[in-house]
Amino acid sequence: MLVDLCFCLHFLAEYRWLGGKLGWLTAFAYTSCAALRLARFNVSPGRYKGRFEGMPSPAAALTIATTQWFVSFLREEGRVIFVVPEWLVALSVVGVGLLMVSPIPYRSGKELDLRHSFGTLVLVVIAILLVLVEHSVTLFAIVVAYMFSGPVELLWRRHTGQMLEELPAPPAHAFEPPPRG
Repeated sequence: MLVDLCFCLHFLAEYRWLGGKLGWLTAFAYTSCAALRLARFNVSPGRYKGRFEGMPSPAAALTIATTQWFVSFLREEGRVIFVVPEWLVALSVVGVGLLMVSPIPYRSGKELDLRHSFGTLVLVVIAILLVLVEHSVTLFAIVVAYMFSGPVELLWRRHTGQMLEELPAPPAHAFEPPPRG
């Protein structure tokens, strides 16, 4: 989480919009969301089997980091033909932060079985090859696809009526402190 804060402060504090406060506000909002996400992860078992509730904070941090890496790649190659407004960057960072504290279920990857699925294994090998060839573009694409996978799957499940089965709620005494004495 400290790395997230340092990254946000370094790249966003230079923005002069809102009197130079936009970067600080954005970094605070993102870091607060990351802290709340980690707190919820520590105290709540989650609602669905094999799913995280909200975007995992490492994936959110990778989204921010790979975006910067991808933009740097575009600038080095001379492919940037426009300048992204700083308010849009700030809105995107806050949006990623809000995805962390949202109730949107994200796949955890624990159910991924590479031993029995040849198609999945082929996709993993292709992804590894693409990362080796052009890491900044491939990692950005993978992380952005994961970021959108939660909301898209949620909308798809609502549209088709195939909602996820919720886990049973833990007993009320599971969260009570042990008796003193």
